[in-house]
Amino acid sequence: RRSRGNPVEAPEAEDVTEFAAWMDEHTAGGAPDALLDSRARAPYAADKPPTKEHLLPLFTAMTAGTAPAHRLHRSTEHAILRMDAYAFGK
Repeated sequence: RRSRGNPVEAPEAEDVTEFAAWMDEHTAGGAPDALLDSRARAPYAADKPPTKEHLLPLFTAMTAGTAPAHRLHRSTEHAILRMDAYAFGK
C-alpha cells in the first residue's frame, strides 16, 4: 500500500493533486455526467479509489442542492489520502 511509511503530514503526491483538481473542477462546475464517468475521464482514476460507491453521497448532494458546489474543506494525510467536503447551496 502506498501510505505505508508516509507520515501523516507528508506532502501530497502529484497524482493525488491532479485527480483532486479534476474532481473539484467538475464538482464545482456542476458536471455530474463527467463525474459519473470519472473512472475513465479523470487523471489517475483507474489506478485508485474512489469507486462509484465512494461518490454516491456526492451525487445525492449535487442533485439535492440548490446552488453550485463550493468546497468547505480540503486536506491530505499520508501523501495520498485526500479529503474534500462540499456544500451545495447558500
